[in-house]
Amino acid sequence: MIWLSVERQKGKRWNASRENIRSIVQIQLERVTRTAATQDITLKVQDSVIDHLADVGYRPEFGARQLKRQIRQELETPLAKEILGDKVKPGDTVDLSYDKETDKVTFAKLEVEAKQKKARSSSKKSAAKSAGSTKESAESKS
Repeated sequence: MIWLSVERQKGKRWNASRENIRSIVQIQLERVTRTAATQDITLKVQDSVIDHLADVGYRPEFGARQLKRQIRQELETPLAKEILGDKVKPGDTVDLSYDKETDKVTFAKLEVEAKQKKARSSSKKSAAKSAGSTKESAESKS
């Protein structure tokens, strides 16, 4: 259950501020990010996604209850489909942004960063191998 810190405005219902809603969205997105990290997938969430979810996930008459549903519909389900379709794989970094024209959260796999990680990993392995080779050749000379 999500608890809101709210202020009562005179003559109006209890309303959460935009800052409170954004904070709740960020907390919920951290959960999604941690879940993706367990599959070795890094999510980079742009502010446009946070703003969009804060707008559509909060209704004064219902509070923030709709937020989890929106996150599931707009992020979790499409991301799961990308993973199941092998478009997103372990080790990938995915940039999430909101496209106002299509009114959708978009997923963009960041190829450069994934290749850099792989290159760093390969260079570490190469360095370890060459260090081992140097040690072996020094031992054979003695």
